[in-house]
Amino acid sequence: KVAPSVLAILMHESYHIKKESKVMEKEIKKLLNGSIEDSILHQILNIVEDVRIDREVFSDYMGAKGLYEEELRRLSGKKPPENPVAWAIACAIAEAEELDSSILPAPPKKVLPLKDKIVSILKKVPVKQKRGAKKKIKYIVEDLYDLLKNYFQKPPQPSSATPTKKKSEGGNDEGSKTGKGQTEEDTEIEKEENNKKSEEEQEQQEAKEQ
Repeated sequence: KVAPSVLAILMHESYHIKKESKVMEKEIKKLLNGSIEDSILHQILNIVEDVRIDREVFSDYMGAKGLYEEELRRLSGKKPPENPVAWAIACAIAEAEELDSSILPAPPKKVLPLKDKIVSILKKVPVKQKRGAKKKIKYIVEDLYDLLKNYFQKPPQPSSATPTKKKSEGGNDEGSKTGKGQTEEDTEIEKEENNKKSEEEQEQQEAKEQ
Protein backbone atom coordinates (compact mmCIF):
# COMPACT_ATOMS: atom_id res chain seq x y z
CA LYS A 1 0.00 0.00 0.00
CA VAL A 2 1.31 3.44 -0.98
CA ALA A 3 1.17 6.09 1.73
CA PRO A 4 -1.10 9.10 0.93
CA SER A 5 1.82 11.50 1.38
CA VAL A 6 3.85 9.55 -1.22
CA LEU A 7 0.94 9.73 -3.67
CA ALA A 8 0.75 13.48 -3.16
CA ILE A 9 4.45 13.87 -3.98
CA LEU A 10 4.13 11.66 -7.07
CA MET A 11 1.13 13.62 -8.34
CA HIS A 12 2.87 16.93 -7.73
CA GLU A 13 6.13 15.98 -9.47
CA SER A 14 4.45 14.24 -12.41
CA TYR A 15 2.30 17.34 -13.02
CA HIS A 16 5.42 19.51 -13.17
CA ILE A 17 6.37 17.38 -16.19
CA LYS A 18 2.88 17.12 -17.65
CA LYS A 19 2.22 20.86 -17.39
CA GLU A 20 5.71 21.74 -18.65
CA SER A 21 7.08 23.76 -15.76
CA LYS A 22 10.48 24.05 -17.45
CA VAL A 23 8.88 25.49 -20.58
CA MET A 24 6.93 27.93 -18.40
CA GLU A 25 10.16 29.07 -16.72
CA LYS A 26 11.77 29.77 -20.10
CA GLU A 27 8.73 31.73 -21.27
CA ILE A 28 8.56 33.84 -18.11
CA LYS A 29 12.31 34.46 -18.26
CA LYS A 30 11.88 35.71 -21.84
CA LEU A 31 9.02 38.01 -20.84
CA LEU A 32 11.00 39.47 -17.93
CA ASN A 33 13.95 40.15 -20.24
CA GLY A 34 16.63 39.98 -17.53
CA SER A 35 14.88 42.27 -15.03
CA ILE A 36 15.29 39.60 -12.31
CA GLU A 37 18.51 37.68 -11.73
CA ASP A 38 18.23 34.07 -12.99
CA SER A 39 18.98 32.37 -9.65
CA ILE A 40 16.41 34.51 -7.82
CA LEU A 41 13.88 34.11 -10.62
CA HIS A 42 14.21 30.32 -10.40
CA GLN A 43 13.42 30.35 -6.67
CA ILE A 44 10.45 32.70 -6.99
CA LEU A 45 9.05 30.88 -10.00
CA ASN A 46 9.33 27.60 -8.06
CA ILE A 47 6.92 29.05 -5.49
CA VAL A 48 4.48 30.27 -8.13
CA GLU A 49 4.74 27.05 -10.16
CA ASP A 50 4.07 24.88 -7.11
CA VAL A 51 0.79 26.71 -6.59
CA ARG A 52 -0.12 26.53 -10.30
CA ILE A 53 0.71 22.81 -10.51
CA ASP A 54 -1.15 21.88 -7.34
CA ARG A 55 -4.25 23.77 -8.45
CA GLU A 56 -4.12 21.82 -11.72
CA VAL A 57 -3.95 18.57 -9.70
CA PHE A 58 -6.88 19.58 -7.50
CA SER A 59 -8.89 20.55 -10.58
CA ASP A 60 -8.31 17.15 -12.21
CA TYR A 61 -8.56 14.83 -9.22
CA MET A 62 -11.24 14.95 -6.54
CA GLY A 63 -9.82 14.02 -3.16
CA ALA A 64 -6.27 15.10 -4.06
CA LYS A 65 -6.37 17.79 -1.37
CA GLY A 66 -6.79 15.08 1.26
CA LEU A 67 -3.58 13.43 0.06
CA TYR A 68 -1.74 16.74 0.19
CA GLU A 69 -2.97 17.40 3.70
CA GLU A 70 -1.59 14.02 4.75
CA GLU A 71 1.77 15.20 3.44
CA LEU A 72 1.38 18.41 5.45
CA ARG A 73 0.74 16.33 8.58
CA ARG A 74 3.93 14.40 7.89
CA LEU A 75 5.89 17.63 7.44
CA SER A 76 4.35 19.17 10.57
CA GLY A 77 6.11 16.52 12.63
CA LYS A 78 9.47 17.82 11.48
CA LYS A 79 11.35 20.83 12.81
CA PRO A 80 10.08 24.04 11.14
CA PRO A 81 12.53 25.97 8.92
CA GLU A 82 14.98 28.10 10.89
CA ASN A 83 14.45 30.93 8.40
CA PRO A 84 11.13 32.58 9.37
CA VAL A 85 10.60 33.84 5.80
CA ALA A 86 10.86 30.30 4.40
CA TRP A 87 8.39 29.26 7.09
CA ALA A 88 6.00 32.05 6.09
CA ILE A 89 6.25 31.06 2.41
CA ALA A 90 5.47 27.40 3.16
CA CYS A 91 2.36 28.38 5.13
CA ALA A 92 1.35 30.90 2.44
CA ILE A 93 1.52 28.23 -0.28
CA ALA A 94 -0.75 25.91 1.73
CA GLU A 95 -3.21 28.73 2.41
CA ALA A 96 -3.24 29.94 -1.21
CA GLU A 97 -4.00 26.37 -2.32
CA GLU A 98 -6.91 26.32 0.15
CA LEU A 99 -5.42 23.45 2.12
CA ASP A 100 -5.88 23.21 5.87
CA SER A 101 -2.94 25.48 6.74
CA SER A 102 -3.61 25.00 10.47
CA ILE A 103 -1.93 21.59 10.12
CA LEU A 104 1.42 23.39 9.91
CA PRO A 105 2.81 25.26 12.93
CA ALA A 106 2.10 28.97 12.64
CA PRO A 107 5.10 31.09 11.60
CA PRO A 108 6.54 33.69 14.02
CA LYS A 109 4.32 36.74 14.54
CA LYS A 110 6.89 39.08 12.99
CA VAL A 111 6.42 37.46 9.55
CA LEU A 112 2.63 37.06 9.65
CA PRO A 113 2.00 40.31 7.71
CA LEU A 114 4.48 39.10 5.08
CA LYS A 115 2.75 35.71 4.92
CA ASP A 116 -0.64 37.35 4.37
CA LYS A 117 0.73 39.48 1.51
CA ILE A 118 2.29 36.40 -0.14
CA VAL A 119 -1.08 34.62 0.11
CA SER A 120 -2.87 37.52 -1.61
CA ILE A 121 -0.35 37.39 -4.47
CA LEU A 122 -0.37 33.60 -4.88
CA LYS A 123 -4.18 33.45 -4.96
CA LYS A 124 -3.96 35.23 -8.33
CA VAL A 125 -2.12 32.29 -9.92
CA PRO A 126 -4.28 31.02 -12.83
CA VAL A 127 -5.58 27.45 -12.55
CA LYS A 128 -5.58 26.64 -16.26
CA GLN A 129 -3.40 27.69 -19.17
CA LYS A 130 -5.74 30.17 -20.77
CA ARG A 131 -4.96 33.08 -23.06
CA GLY A 132 -2.85 35.64 -21.23
CA ALA A 133 -1.93 33.21 -18.41
CA LYS A 134 1.82 33.57 -18.98
CA LYS A 135 1.66 37.35 -18.76
CA LYS A 136 -0.40 37.05 -15.59
CA ILE A 137 2.22 34.73 -14.08
CA LYS A 138 4.92 37.22 -15.10
CA TYR A 139 3.13 39.95 -13.13
CA ILE A 140 2.72 37.62 -10.14
CA VAL A 141 6.44 36.79 -10.19
CA GLU A 142 7.28 40.51 -10.31
CA ASP A 143 4.91 41.27 -7.41
CA LEU A 144 6.40 38.49 -5.29
CA TYR A 145 9.94 39.56 -6.15
CA ASP A 146 9.22 43.20 -5.20
CA LEU A 147 7.55 42.16 -1.95
CA LEU A 148 10.47 39.98 -0.82
CA LYS A 149 13.07 42.47 -2.02
CA ASN A 150 11.47 45.28 -0.03
CA TYR A 151 11.12 43.03 3.01
CA PHE A 152 14.80 42.10 3.07
CA GLN A 153 15.90 45.67 2.40
CA LYS A 154 13.78 46.99 5.26
CA PRO A 155 12.81 44.23 7.70
CA PRO A 156 10.03 45.05 10.19
CA GLN A 157 11.05 46.86 13.37
CA PRO A 158 10.13 45.29 16.72
CA SER A 159 6.68 46.44 17.83
CA SER A 160 5.75 47.80 21.25
CA ALA A 161 4.11 44.44 22.00
CA THR A 162 7.43 42.62 21.54
CA PRO A 163 9.39 42.38 24.80
CA THR A 164 12.96 43.66 24.56
CA LYS A 165 15.93 41.95 26.14
CA LYS A 166 16.04 44.69 28.78
CA LYS A 167 12.45 44.03 29.75
CA SER A 168 12.90 40.27 30.08
CA GLU A 169 15.95 40.67 32.32
CA GLY A 170 14.91 43.52 34.55
CA GLY A 171 11.14 43.51 34.31
CA ASN A 172 11.06 47.15 33.13
CA ASP A 173 8.25 48.00 30.74
CA GLU A 174 10.52 49.99 28.43
CA GLY A 175 9.06 48.39 25.26
CA SER A 176 5.58 49.83 25.80
CA LYS A 177 6.94 53.25 26.76
CA THR A 178 9.30 53.75 23.85
CA GLY A 179 6.79 52.74 21.18
CA LYS A 180 7.08 50.93 17.86
CA GLY A 181 10.40 50.74 16.07
CA GLN A 182 12.79 51.67 18.91
CA THR A 183 15.86 49.59 19.64
CA GLU A 184 17.43 48.71 22.98
CA GLU A 185 19.98 51.48 22.39
CA ASP A 186 17.14 54.00 21.97
CA THR A 187 15.62 52.71 25.22
CA GLU A 188 18.89 53.20 27.14
CA ILE A 189 19.29 56.76 25.78
CA GLU A 190 15.76 57.67 26.83
CA LYS A 191 16.34 56.13 30.24
CA GLU A 192 19.49 58.23 30.75
CA GLU A 193 17.65 61.38 29.69
CA ASN A 194 14.85 60.63 32.16
CA ASN A 195 17.42 60.08 34.95
CA LYS A 196 19.12 63.41 34.15
CA LYS A 197 15.75 65.15 34.16
CA SER A 198 14.91 63.64 37.55
CA GLU A 199 18.27 64.74 38.97
CA GLU A 200 17.78 68.30 37.69
CA GLU A 201 14.30 68.44 39.21
CA GLN A 202 15.67 67.18 42.52
CA GLU A 203 18.43 69.82 42.51
CA GLN A 204 15.88 72.57 41.78
CA GLN A 205 13.70 71.34 44.66
CA GLU A 206 16.65 71.32 47.05
CA ALA A 207 17.59 74.86 45.95
CA LYS A 208 14.04 76.07 46.70
CA GLU A 209 14.11 74.49 50.14
CA GLN A 210 17.42 76.26 50.96
